[in-house]
Amino acid sequence: MTSTAHRAADRRRRTPRFHRGLVPALVGLLAAAGCSASPSAAPVDADTPWDEVVASAEDEGSVMLYTAQLPENLAAFEEAFEEAYDIDLTVVRANGPDNTARIEQERESGRVAADVWVETDVAGLESKARAGDWFAPVVGPGFEAGPVADLLVEDGSLATVGAVAVVAGWNTDLVPDGLADYPDLLAPELAGGKIGLVEPVAPAQVDLYLWMQETFGDDYLERLAAQEPRIYPSTVPMGQALASGEIAASPGVLPQAGARATGAPVDSVVSPSGVWATRYFAAVLQEAPHPNAAQVLTDFMVSEEGQAAINKEHPAVLDDIPGTLSGMADVRPADAVAALDADDIAEFQAEWDRLFG
Repeated sequence: MTSTAHRAADRRRRTPRFHRGLVPALVGLLAAAGCSASPSAAPVDADTPWDEVVASAEDEGSVMLYTAQLPENLAAFEEAFEEAYDIDLTVVRANGPDNTARIEQERESGRVAADVWVETDVAGLESKARAGDWFAPVVGPGFEAGPVADLLVEDGSLATVGAVAVVAGWNTDLVPDGLADYPDLLAPELAGGKIGLVEPVAPAQVDLYLWMQETFGDDYLERLAAQEPRIYPSTVPMGQALASGEIAASPGVLPQAGARATGAPVDSVVSPSGVWATRYFAAVLQEAPHPNAAQVLTDFMVSEEGQAAINKEHPAVLDDIPGTLSGMADVRPADAVAALDADDIAEFQAEWDRLFG
């Protein structure tokens, strides 16, 4: 696996209306019928005074966000946004490929429903940004200076708005002494199906395992395979397995503080060597039906209040946000994933099958 790692490294207020099922289905029906809530309007001019943008946004009255961000954080974010502005936010949550397909379908139909799109596939987003007819540059005051401005991509067409971290976690009933770092997962007492791993079917998952190799040694995955771990299709069933005691530990779970606070026998640790996380990028659609509200929503997402809600337990783009992990300085660069091509991924997956199959 080391050749893949080296080659990739070289290239490198009101009740919330959060929906996961009904709204996606409704949006699909609207797109198929050639209908939308309102026609697209012109993107916001960067020279427009911000108070005028906000006033126009509240006149528009609503905004629609397509995203793959975490459900519990989205609910808190929706509530905070609607308390800050007289704008009704509808959140359509689906995985990245589903949202991409939905937006592409809407554009082809000429009836775009989405105003703002948040995604982790930086390579795909950059390709669309370079086409010139997908995204409008963000114009809010939150993007004018500081770390948020430094993390703009493609001339401001893409804004880094946070990340979802993956950490080492354990069941506190089965591992009462806990873990200090990822190498602790190699302990003999965790052998024999007590560790859970997610199968690397997406580029970000491949990069997670490459990061483990780069950080903890080229033989780390081989030694992890020797522990005979259980393999899961995604982090959701694996997290459930951790809480139930089906597995005792994993190097690839979401931070567990929230679950622990609800009584689940789980805990987690961020490695002293750094945190691996997939960055989220926000884009305002050029054909957004609510262009002013789209800009206000994106600007709020990088505010202190917005960051505290949307990135709870995960890396924020601003430093010192209560309840979040450290800023983006210690987070894996986005171009690490973008550097992986189809050959890299196929090579890694073949080696994974050899080790864990």
